Amino acid sequence: RGICLGFSTDGDLLASLGSSPDFMLTIWDWRDEKILLRSKASSQEVFKVSFSKDLKGHLTTSGIGHIK
Repeated sequence: RGICLGFSTDGDLLASLGSSPDFMLTIWDWRDEKILLRSKASSQEVFKVSFSKDLKGHLTTSGIGHIK
């Protein structure tokens, strides 16, 4: 189950964050329906994901006890 979604500023990428217990971050090329990256975002709850408006390919996650 996803808890948060965020599109890159150019609309090409979609980031999705899963909920407990894994808190997995998945980056999608949503037009081609392909996963580009899958990684554990945190060991604690994550509330938000957003792509940088200035640095292409950079994103930030935030949640309990972290901002990355």
